[in-house]
Amino acid sequence: MIVLGQMAIDNAIALGIYHMGTTSETEFPSYGQLFTQFITRRNEELNMKYIHDLRDAVMRLKQRSQSMYMGSAMFEGQLRIDLIYLVIDDLVDEAPDSSTARSVIQDCALLLEQRFAGKNMAKSIRSDPVLLSSIEHLPVERLSIGPLQNLLKGFETDLEFNTSHTKSPILTETDLERYAYRVAGTVAESVIQLTVAHDRLQDLDKHTHQQTITAGALMGQALQYINIARDIQRDAEIGRVYIPTTWLEAKGLTPAKVLDCPTQPQVQSLRMRLLDQADEWYRMTEAAIGRLPLEAQGPIRVTVES
Repeated sequence: MIVLGQMAIDNAIALGIYHMGTTSETEFPSYGQLFTQFITRRNEELNMKYIHDLRDAVMRLKQRSQSMYMGSAMFEGQLRIDLIYLVIDDLVDEAPDSSTARSVIQDCALLLEQRFAGKNMAKSIRSDPVLLSSIEHLPVERLSIGPLQNLLKGFETDLEFNTSHTKSPILTETDLERYAYRVAGTVAESVIQLTVAHDRLQDLDKHTHQQTITAGALMGQALQYINIARDIQRDAEIGRVYIPTTWLEAKGLTPAKVLDCPTQPQVQSLRMRLLDQADEWYRMTEAAIGRLPLEAQGPIRVTVES
């Protein structure tokens, strides 16, 4: 009886999470509501496409980003579901050539506009089914389109490396900050937006709310600087140098010289410069993390620390 009772409870909780994932509901139901839903909805036909897409998204996240997978696994209910759709960039990374990648970015931009406008995406363009599914499940009522559009601009910067192996699109420190914001700060912004939406932080005034969003973006930039510092040699192998050209010139280097020898001492000193900046930004964001709900602080810290 105990085992059967536990199975019934697990089933009721799963139905509750499913309901949150397929509606705009942000609060997990009470035990009484769970019991009512279990009795009244247990025989309802489920949206199997949504469930299959959710499974595929979990597997994609696990394979491509262990840190985001670990962090998202700790978020409660619907917030955990929402986060896994922030990995649209896989489709750009896996494109066989630059032309295909640009086409994916253009399709993604159009689909995002249509999704946020409430239009039927399936009838507009012939897109990759995975791309269509990912955007179809974005919780647009809890997100803004701006960060996602900026994310696409970051992908476009990556493609500029393919047009020239001697000139980098990251010329100055400002270019690097802008790139880091677009590819990572935007994702952090979306995470904070979802956190605020799910927990309905009415105690945060408008100024504090904006400070928290800004700090989240800065945290994302810090994480991207760490990624760049870690992957200097691997990026060089694919013809990319993310260190600003002005930094390189101050050390008597050029992007081409880094591609030829990414492990030389001058490059290592610039690696430390990236890490020092990331550490400074991380410390600046600690107070902002502390203003988030306790159930959100832990998962975000897991994502950062891992």
